[in-house]
Amino acid sequence: MKRIFYLIPLLILLFFASNSWAVSILPNPKFQVFDSSGAPLSGGKLYTYEPGTTTAKDTYSEISGTTANANPVVLDSRGEAEVYLRGSYKFVLKDSDGTTIWTLDNIYGYNDNIVRDDWLPSDDDTYDVGSGTSQFKDGYFDGTVYVDGLSLGGDVTIEADDNVSVGAYNKELKILYGKIAELNYLHLGTSGATAEEFSDDSSMSDSSTTAFVSENAIVSYVTSQVAGTGILQRSKFEFNYSSGVTVGPGVYYHIGTSGGQRLYWDSKLAFVFGPLGSNANSDALTANDWHYLYIDDSSVVAGATQVITASMLLNDTTEPTYNEKKHGWYNSEDMCLFAVRTNNSSGLSRFYHDGGDFVYYGEAASDAYEQDVDNVFEDVTLSLPSFSRKTNVNVQYQTNVGAEVYLYWRVNGESGTSGHCFGGYATNGIIAGSFADVYTGSSGIVEMLMTRPGVNQVDVWTNGFFLPHGM
Repeated sequence: MKRIFYLIPLLILLFFASNSWAVSILPNPKFQVFDSSGAPLSGGKLYTYEPGTTTAKDTYSEISGTTANANPVVLDSRGEAEVYLRGSYKFVLKDSDGTTIWTLDNIYGYNDNIVRDDWLPSDDDTYDVGSGTSQFKDGYFDGTVYVDGLSLGGDVTIEADDNVSVGAYNKELKILYGKIAELNYLHLGTSGATAEEFSDDSSMSDSSTTAFVSENAIVSYVTSQVAGTGILQRSKFEFNYSSGVTVGPGVYYHIGTSGGQRLYWDSKLAFVFGPLGSNANSDALTANDWHYLYIDDSSVVAGATQVITASMLLNDTTEPTYNEKKHGWYNSEDMCLFAVRTNNSSGLSRFYHDGGDFVYYGEAASDAYEQDVDNVFEDVTLSLPSFSRKTNVNVQYQTNVGAEVYLYWRVNGESGTSGHCFGGYATNGIIAGSFADVYTGSSGIVEMLMTRPGVNQVDVWTNGFFLPHGM
C-alpha cells in the first residue's frame, strides 16, 4: 500500500473584531490530500463518522454549517474538498478504488470550542459545580457558575428542554460555556439576554469576547486564549529563619472548591510556619519531618481574591499526590508549592533555591555511613520529600578486595542486573568517589551494588532534591 503524505488543514478560522491581532499565517483553506509521489489524491473518498463509531456524521461545505456534504466526501482532481466540522469526528480516508489509507479518530476543527450539538444533552444531565472533579462535556467547563451575574455553587441540571436548574433557581436560560480568556466560566442568564448582560464578571468584557447565538438560545463565548493549569511561574523560595521562608512572586493556576483560577502575588511573602505563624491551620513543627507548603483553598475561598497573601498559605505534614486533571500536586483542594525539612531541634533546615528545579540543602544529608554493599543490589533510603523522585548524591566507597570494584545504582524496584555506574573504581587501599543525579522509587529508595563481594563500605550524602513536573 502506498505511503500517503497528507495534510489536514485548519478547517475553521475565526477572527474577532474585538481582539487586537498582529499578523498570522494563513492555513490551507481547503482539505487536501496527496499521494506518496506528491500528486493530488484525485477521486479520494473521505468518510466521516461519529467518533469511535461507524455512525455517519455530516460535514459541511460552508462555514455556516447549513449545507451538508455528501458522505463520503469525494476529492476533486486536485485532491481537495470544502470540509467544515461541527464537533468531533472519526475520519476514514480511502483512495478512488475504495482501499483504506488511514483512519483517524476524535478529530476537531481549528478553534472548535463554539457551541456544538454534541455538547447538548439528550436527557436530563446533572453536573456538580465547583468541585473540579465533574466537568461539563469534553472538559470545557472548569470554574465559577454565574446566574444573572450571581456566583453560585451546588448542582447544575441541564434538561432536555433547555431549562437549567441551579439549586432552587429554575427557569429557561441561555447557557454560555467555553474557554473564556484567562479563566473558565459558565455564565447563565435569562432567555433573550444580550451578550452585554453576561459581562457581569470583571474578568470578562465585550472587548475580549464574542458571542455566537444559536436558534435554541445556547450561547458560547469564544476567544483565542486558553486557560492555563498548574504552575505558570514558579516562586523562588528562600530560607528566612528557623521557622520561616520567603516566597518570591509567583503565578499558579489553582483548581479548588471554587473552580479554577489564576492566583498570583507580585511581592515577596514572609511565611511563618506553625499554628502561631501566618496561618492558624498550619501544623506545628516537629523534629526531623517534612512540611509541605500549600495554597490554602479555604483561605482563597474566604478571601474571594486572586491575590495571595502569606496568611493564605499553609504548612502541613500531609504528603501531596499528583492530580492529573488539575496538573499539579494537591492535598484535597490545597495545591502544594514546596517542601522543607525540620532538624533535630524542630526548626527548619537551611536550604538554597534560585527559582529553578533543584533545591540545595544547607548541609548534605548523610543517608548512609559505611553501609555494607556487596554484589547484590541493596536499598539505600535518601532524604527526600515524598513528591521528589530525582536527586543529586555524593558517594564514597572502599573495599578490601585487591581488584577493581565499581559501584552501581538502579531505581528501587527495577529488575535490571547492571543499573548505572557511578564512575571510578575502588580497590584495596584506594577510596573512590563520585557525584551523580539518581532516580529513586516511591519511598525515596535507591538500590546500590558493588561488583565484587568483600568488605565493601559505601557512604552516601544527599545534596538536595528536584522539584517535579507540576510544582
